[in-house]
Amino acid sequence: MSKYHVVSSGMITRQALPSITRQRGTTTGSANVMLYGAGKTTVSNNTTFIDSSANAFTITNNASTAQSGYNPFSQASSGAGYFNSASSNYLQTPTNTALNLSSGNYTVEGWYYLDMATYSSFDLIGRGIVSDYLTNSSGRWFIIINGSGKLTFAEQDAIGANTVEISDPSNSPLQQWVYFAAVKSGTTMYLFKNGTLVASATSSVRTGFPGRLNVAQATVDANYRGFFLGYISNIRVLKGTALYTSNFTPPTSPLTAITNTSLLLLTDNYSIVNSTSTNLPVTINGNTTISTAQYPTGMSSSIYFDGTGDYLAFPTFSPFTLGGGAFTFEFFVNSPTVASNTCIIDTRSAAGAAGYFVSITASQQITFNYLSSYTSTTTLTANTWTHVAIVRIGSTVQMYINGVAESGTFTSSATITAQAANIGQKSNTSSSLVNFSGYLSNIRVVQGAALYSSNFTPPSLPMSTTVTVPAFVTNAIYGVNQIP
Repeated sequence: MSKYHVVSSGMITRQALPSITRQRGTTTGSANVMLYGAGKTTVSNNTTFIDSSANAFTITNNASTAQSGYNPFSQASSGAGYFNSASSNYLQTPTNTALNLSSGNYTVEGWYYLDMATYSSFDLIGRGIVSDYLTNSSGRWFIIINGSGKLTFAEQDAIGANTVEISDPSNSPLQQWVYFAAVKSGTTMYLFKNGTLVASATSSVRTGFPGRLNVAQATVDANYRGFFLGYISNIRVLKGTALYTSNFTPPTSPLTAITNTSLLLLTDNYSIVNSTSTNLPVTINGNTTISTAQYPTGMSSSIYFDGTGDYLAFPTFSPFTLGGGAFTFEFFVNSPTVASNTCIIDTRSAAGAAGYFVSITASQQITFNYLSSYTSTTTLTANTWTHVAIVRIGSTVQMYINGVAESGTFTSSATITAQAANIGQKSNTSSSLVNFSGYLSNIRVVQGAALYSSNFTPPSLPMSTTVTVPAFVTNAIYGVNQIP
């Protein structure tokens, strides 16, 4: 699947958030949700993290931490790790002297994004960003968001009796990128937020750190024991260099392995990705891959599912909701003949739960199901790219195959919600749907607007065109674009 969009209003582009063009008046705005991506054909999944320093340390990924193209630079070539504190996602390096910062100068820097609307879920556990291993038997340092919501940098001795801790006096911003730098120069600790020095102190408590780092997790003591919730990008550790000792301008592009770089986690090693202001990473299951050999006319790639455990999953699913008014759901599909009902997308969490699914029947027809089914009369041609559009105007749902309206329609005025979202495999485990086998490309969902009301010519370019909707529509753009 290449270029996957859910759109309510706006121009979809590969590189930037779009503007919204209205039919009535001149109202414009930014997309509420926009997912786009740039994948690497040399990577088979979104969960392999690479150290880009000369050390090339093997990074252990706990709880299948996913990579996302969402990043502080708004460019498709960079990314971030997405850490869900409820799932204990974190990364860990091996123990190595190159990461032992027990003597001399050092710098630990990077970006984080707390994916929280309020501080209500903060308590004494805090949130770990980067820390030195799990125990304090040899002393430690750690960088966290403490239980009060403040960016904090600390050093601690071997028995934990002596700790020097400095914190930003202001709460850390929520749902926005923050650049941090923790620096030790001689006996002085410095803490920077977005290039501004927010705290400093004198510390001589270091006794010999183990040199094994955790990203997005810190187990220090009863007051600081927590996993990060959100995104972390471009973590760099310098041993022997105090890079900043006064205010500076934060980097505006991905970090590089400069002199004395011991670790560099660029978090940009993904194959299928989305990036959005609402931050939904894709979890790739099985060996779902990019294909540059198969794609619709005018496109450049697609996503291949082999039918055995291949699917894409999303952590939250509201962008897939079609709503109670007009909508458009469209995609390109290329699949061999199948013997049973094959899942394209399933947004149900369980049998009888709210949500819809789109599938291919054993008769090679497209089915859209929300409580009851609507099936095309046209049959798909095996191993051939076909454009499918499902559109609601009023309470009438019309299907188009290759731009031609099907003879039958489906009546539904229900508000169509989404409880889960799997592409290529059922999310309702009691369903009889089987895994999709074949290629998907340019899937787009438009909430609040029917893009087609009569026969049309299917798109022959990637879906990065302006979508015009009624002025009263205020919904979101959602999508997954694959750019190899």
